Amino acid sequence: MNIYISGTPGVSASTINDTIRFLNKSHGQLIFIKSEGLSEKQLSRVLKTETQIESFDFPQLDDIADFYRTFKEIEDADFIVFLSDYKLDYEKYDGEKRWFSYFSKRNIVVKTYGWEGYTLNRSYLAIAHQIVENIFQSLSGLIIKERADFDMYHFDNNSVCINNFALLEEQIKIKLLSGIICETCISKFSSRKIENKYYYQQIDDILERVRRELKIKVRIEPVFEDVNVHEDGSIEIGGHKVVFEKKYLHYLYLFFLVNNGNSFTEKNIFQLDDYGNNTLISLIKSYNIIYGHGYTPPNLNNIPKLIQKRIKSVGVGSSTFNSYRSEICKLVPEQYGISTLSNGNKKFKFSVNIPPEKLHLPNSFLGFRR
Repeated sequence: MNIYISGTPGVSASTINDTIRFLNKSHGQLIFIKSEGLSEKQLSRVLKTETQIESFDFPQLDDIADFYRTFKEIEDADFIVFLSDYKLDYEKYDGEKRWFSYFSKRNIVVKTYGWEGYTLNRSYLAIAHQIVENIFQSLSGLIIKERADFDMYHFDNNSVCINNFALLEEQIKIKLLSGIICETCISKFSSRKIENKYYYQQIDDILERVRRELKIKVRIEPVFEDVNVHEDGSIEIGGHKVVFEKKYLHYLYLFFLVNNGNSFTEKNIFQLDDYGNNTLISLIKSYNIIYGHGYTPPNLNNIPKLIQKRIKSVGVGSSTFNSYRSEICKLVPEQYGISTLSNGNKKFKFSVNIPPEKLHLPNSFLGFRR
């Protein structure tokens, strides 16, 4: 089934394009097609008015649709959707309700303004939602002709469904964020016509994608406590001492604390060329402290055997550095651990990122930075 989407003269091409692009990401028998927009002159002729058009009501929707179907040779079985920057004037049916869209038979109108606060400035999501809502309701046999017809919809606030009447404006947010069609309405829709079962899957997928896109992901920044490093290399986080049973984990973590905020690949840390000398010196100083050698200035001609072993293993066989990182991360809270970042070619950069004001190092350690 084809759904032809066009707009009133003030609706931008980008609004129509964004909406159609989003809708067609869900594959199925509903095909959303961009159609030629209506000109002000055409609308004035159809509505028989010479004054500036600011709104059109329910009967005018049918008049415009009948003209458009003839003009564009669109079949009665297909849907026509007009995206409108005009007011949807429906007060004569219910003065309380703010209208976002409505339909008559297979003619639909959806307003394009006023969605920003509901969609984080992605109005096409709400517009797409309203299009499939109206398609669902039309194919379900629901109608909006008289006030009495509204009883075909859910009015109680305890129901969460696409067929909620949403008398109050804030109720539209529930519909957008839930993506739910209740079991009763699904049953009615599916039993009405055999092809509706196929349409339902596509409609449900579109509603779910709207819901996922609108779901606000709030990033909660971790709270850091003071990290104190003592002259002997012992480390306290929030007043609690971190116990390292394996000294090689201790000196590696100390190295990252001394170089807090800097990122390294494994090769950066364990290499002997000129680029890596300062890094290696910082690593050896951390090693000397943890293994009881104090602040003896490192001599690159006399590298500790444990570090020599690591230097020789870099690039040969599988890396064990990630396992070291994992072991350290088990000993400290997550935000204080060693994080990784891929640089795109299967090489990882490692770093510890603690707010500088929360990390307290002895003055004698400040010269350890690479």
